[in-house]
Amino acid sequence: MRKEDTKIFYSDELNDDFGKFHISPNVYSGKKKAVIERKGLYNFCSNIFIYILFPLLILFGLLTGFRIKGRKNIKKVDKKQGYFIFSNHAGIYDVALNYTLCLPKRMDTVGYSGALDGWLLRRIVPFLGFIPLPVDFHDIPKFKHALKYYIVDKKQVVCIYPEAHLWPYYTGVRNFRRQSFRYPVELGVPIVPVFFARRKRKGLWRLFKRPRVTAIIGQPIYPDLTLSRVEATHKLGDECYEALLKASKSIEQEEYWHYEYRPNK
Repeated sequence: MRKEDTKIFYSDELNDDFGKFHISPNVYSGKKKAVIERKGLYNFCSNIFIYILFPLLILFGLLTGFRIKGRKNIKKVDKKQGYFIFSNHAGIYDVALNYTLCLPKRMDTVGYSGALDGWLLRRIVPFLGFIPLPVDFHDIPKFKHALKYYIVDKKQVVCIYPEAHLWPYYTGVRNFRRQSFRYPVELGVPIVPVFFARRKRKGLWRLFKRPRVTAIIGQPIYPDLTLSRVEATHKLGDECYEALLKASKSIEQEEYWHYEYRPNK
């Protein structure tokens, strides 16, 4: 995608991807060894590195006009409890900025396993806080155990992007599948919806070419454990979608790239 392109045509809201780097969902397989749960010295070194990185991320946010609204909502979650963040996916730097929202808790991000394509990447990427999505049934138990390890045992935060695919500078909320909401239902923990808005440039920020980013943190949403797992999963997904949609309409945004539907012929 060229930088000067301002009109983007899409045909499949669930599967189209307009990111610069197209990460495959099915490169990694369960037969390859990758660190899913950080433990021992590996985990200690990873934590030291991340906490050194935090000030740099905060400085990057200050220099680029990053703002946070609703940080108090995260504080409503019990400090002794882990939780999920569910966020829209409209910028590559949003992933890094997300790490600053839940300080001092450590956060991990779920993503396509193609990010582990290569011996070196399989060791470095999890070091930074990455959990690969399972691509076959052999990976599912290991993946679920990793979520439990970080959320329940370590009381940390796991971020999931239910839209799955990157649409840069998109100002709305795309429809997404509800399957990923079964994880907070199964673990009985809350989710925190976070919408990354493309804020309209004002004042000195007009000197920048692109809109600035504001993270809007919604109220914690707890799964309804009185329902069946399937019903609770869909209800939680619907509530998250509505929360993200509400957040997207609560701020004046700037359309940098225009997205337009064009069905495949």
